[in-house]
Amino acid sequence: MESLANRRHERQTLTDLLPSITHKEGFDLRIQLQQKRLRLNLWPPVLEALKPVLEDFERQGAANVRIYLYYERHTSMFAEESDFEMELNEIIKNPRDDWMEDATKFIDSHPGIKDCHRYYLIRTDADCELDRAPDIDEQAALER
Repeated sequence: MESLANRRHERQTLTDLLPSITHKEGFDLRIQLQQKRLRLNLWPPVLEALKPVLEDFERQGAANVRIYLYYERHTSMFAEESDFEMELNEIIKNPRDDWMEDATKFIDSHPGIKDCHRYYLIRTDADCELDRAPDIDEQAALER
């Protein structure tokens, strides 16, 4: 998610490439966006870029289009599986002013997310900065 949010050319590549698929009828499209550090302020440019893709696939009869966020607990190839998946289709198709609150409630309901990855709790523009850590005792969070 971070690379798509911060690099316009990557979003453009994605939104140019997917519509070029010619036989969309019956097509299953799954887009998995991953975040280790959950920053809600990074979502809007990515969700806006995916909206025309989602609409195009649905309009042309794609059987199943699913865009979701997956919490990446570890970056190792031996990482344990995360049980956190958040379906984003509805937020993309029908964005509401309170989508951030709904996302926060959903994320908060998953205790498997490490406290040190809950960047969405910081309600400033600075939570988009890649090197900013939330004000959480990381050692205590790692011991949980």
